[in-house]
Amino acid sequence: MKKSTRLFELYKYLVDQKGPVSIQVLSEILDVSSRTIRYDLNEIEDLIQKYELKLTKKPNFGVLLEGEAEEQFKVFAEFNDFYNSRHFRSAKMRKYLILYRLFQKKEPILIFELADLLDVSSTTVSKDLDQVENWLTKKNLALIRRRNYGVQIEGAEIDIRHAMKSLLNESYETGNMIELLNKSNKKVDFKSRLEHGYDEEIKNLLGELNLEEIESVVKMAEKELSIRFTDSAFTGLIVHVAFAISRLLAEQDIKIDPERLKMIKKKNEFEIARKIGALLEEKFPVEIPKDEIGFITIHLLGAKMREGKASSELKEDELEYLVKEMIRVVEKYFSTSLAGDQKLYSGLLVHLQAIVNRIIFNLPIQNPLLEDIKEKYSEVFEASKLAARLIQSEFYVEISEDEVGYLTIHFGAALERINFQKRKKAKVAIVCSSGVGTTNLLEVRLKNEFKAIEIVDSLSSLDLEDNEILKEIDFVISTIPLSLEAKDVIEVNPFLEENDIEKIKDYLQQRKMEYGIFNEEKQKVSSEQKPVDYESLLAENTGLEPEEIIELLRPFLDKERIPAALEKIRDYFAAEKMKREAGTDLKDRKKDLLKLLKRDQIKIIERAADWKEAIKEAGSLLLAKDLIEPRYIKRMIEIVEDKGPYIAIAPEICLAHAGIEDGVKESAISLLVIKKGIKLGHQFDPIKFIFVLAPIDKKSHMPALTDIMEFANNRKLMDDLLAAESEGAAYKLLQNNFNK
Repeated sequence: MKKSTRLFELYKYLVDQKGPVSIQVLSEILDVSSRTIRYDLNEIEDLIQKYELKLTKKPNFGVLLEGEAEEQFKVFAEFNDFYNSRHFRSAKMRKYLILYRLFQKKEPILIFELADLLDVSSTTVSKDLDQVENWLTKKNLALIRRRNYGVQIEGAEIDIRHAMKSLLNESYETGNMIELLNKSNKKVDFKSRLEHGYDEEIKNLLGELNLEEIESVVKMAEKELSIRFTDSAFTGLIVHVAFAISRLLAEQDIKIDPERLKMIKKKNEFEIARKIGALLEEKFPVEIPKDEIGFITIHLLGAKMREGKASSELKEDELEYLVKEMIRVVEKYFSTSLAGDQKLYSGLLVHLQAIVNRIIFNLPIQNPLLEDIKEKYSEVFEASKLAARLIQSEFYVEISEDEVGYLTIHFGAALERINFQKRKKAKVAIVCSSGVGTTNLLEVRLKNEFKAIEIVDSLSSLDLEDNEILKEIDFVISTIPLSLEAKDVIEVNPFLEENDIEKIKDYLQQRKMEYGIFNEEKQKVSSEQKPVDYESLLAENTGLEPEEIIELLRPFLDKERIPAALEKIRDYFAAEKMKREAGTDLKDRKKDLLKLLKRDQIKIIERAADWKEAIKEAGSLLLAKDLIEPRYIKRMIEIVEDKGPYIAIAPEICLAHAGIEDGVKESAISLLVIKKGIKLGHQFDPIKFIFVLAPIDKKSHMPALTDIMEFANNRKLMDDLLAAESEGAAYKLLQNNFNK
């Protein structure tokens, strides 16, 4: 915390106290030494000398600030003047202030006016405007700059509203925005936080509106929808409504495409938005048109919720299927099981509804935690990106890193629940007697299959005797029979077949995971009580309800532990049910990709003229078997031309498809391998693998897409396919990988 900020926070804290407070308490609150607090108190004492205020500092008494509220407020004003005069010296802060002023003004602002405002030269303002222009361009807005005219923002009202919201998100953290709104309601803006010098600018943007009235309207929406918004979504809706009213008062209203508005009107949320509009018309001198009601509906649809359920374009069973497949992608990435995690499943289901609505209605979102998430959960972020591409392929739109960041939080929490993040990787040594080539193959196979394993070294059985490495590793993976006293040995085939993988997984689970539904801590048992085999009791009474099981166990449980035990049993059965369903799914879903991708639906070519010809070539493999109509290929190309290169789902890989109604006769997938690659105009260029998907419904193809995501994470398989000399050889490689 900067010194000026710390002084302000210290002063503000003292103003709020009715009695004396100790130096020790102040140092703990501000996280500095007692010595620093004493220096800061001396500076505050100097600052308040010209006001009718008294700062008392006595041993065994503490620190007390005394004086009238009016005098205290004068000091707040001096703090703000002092800070704000220095606050806009950085280019970033000047950029934000310029944007605030531009959004406030209907008419152009002259360069010299901005120079006076910022206390910098016109040359510096011109450089700042370059940054402003770049920022606006990303928001689909233009900055008009003309000599003797000034500068002005130009663009569609809907983009201006989105940009204003983005500006608030970037320049004001969510927590501080909530604090600002609370203080605006109480009319105590003089105590705004010093870290942000935009309070006055935000007030000007929002206008002289009673935010408390708007808050009551948003609470009504929560009640009507039977949901609870997150704090950021709740605050966002208040700000959105405030913007809408202030812009309408300035005769700047939204226009929504008639076809889109027609679709919005079918939503249940539209009726709630209409009620919100009616309440706003009662409270403010403004008429809310249908397009504005539609825009409020979009925000209701895209808002993140803490509780409840929102509607979306996908049916509930389709959303559930998509969530299960996303979980499966992450499970495969980390070689772990999340199937029993009900919190992950339900949390993703609610979150996905909001994501789908944001995608459909082009509602931008910003994740203030994104950089922290990418730093602290980098590997989970990469896994979540793969999972998010299932959404991308469904809606022809690239999923932003902000959205991926929120998905990462869900998956990261699930992994934390099984201690995956805290758990160290299992350190292993490989013993192989068949030469370097076989050893390398086994290493690659292990790395592809197990993220939880770190290969410390590869050596011969002779090298292993009395080797210091035995102290470093957890166990040994060997291709030959081996007997060691010091470490466990798992014997595998050099090609790491399916039974070998299961053998290693079982070992890892036995060593790393605790089973059972009760606390690991051993309960003290009196001499009269015999230890209870809880697992056997559960196994013998699988038809019982949790409450009935508790009755069986009641003699062995402390009275105060019964509610917790009952909850744990319920969770246990819910998780076991999900695991059984997932296990049945996995048995039924072997060869998911190869169910749809047949041997004669693969083609390898050296090069293609361009991406259009490549899609035609890949589509023709399905057309030749009468699985699609010719118009399906044409539609795939039109979608890329209209939506952009969002069919690129991973480096070198794209997944092209059209709608079910565009001429699909039978569900199928084709694969075109282009050794030299083609340019799609995407960061994942060159594209060397083009999958064409022809779906007959919204969900039956999802498991195959999950396999394609697994393919995207398997560099060796991709390289082997590029090196394959024939389509038959390529198909065999896919069989070896996906038929396990």
